[in-house]
Amino acid sequence: MAFSSTFVLCDQAGTFMDTHTHSSLTTLILSALFCGIVLVCMLFNYRDNRTRYALLLAFTGSTCLLYSVALGGGLALYYSGVALIFCGVWLNGSLLFFIGKLRNFFIKKSGNRIVQFPMIKSRN
Repeated sequence: MAFSSTFVLCDQAGTFMDTHTHSSLTTLILSALFCGIVLVCMLFNYRDNRTRYALLLAFTGSTCLLYSVALGGGLALYYSGVALIFCGVWLNGSLLFFIGKLRNFFIKKSGNRIVQFPMIKSRN
């Protein structure tokens, strides 16, 4: 796993600080493997243009995640990458279906239904 260390050395001339971030090769390989599996599975579940957008999101997230693991980009970059991968998978899978279900649920609950009035004949 990744960890960071900071060395502080005091001398008469001043203070020397050296910061390193260490990550294991195993973590990098496993992260790359799982990112690759996600991208390949999204290709197997190809749908229209939304797969292209989902792949773009997931690839961007994979890049953020791998950069964070390899070069110590920090937890914010790591979790941003995970969130982008999650959104990409969700977009390719069932995000639009889920949004449609939510929209129908709230329209039915709020009572905003289309009302049709019968034609009223005028008296002459």
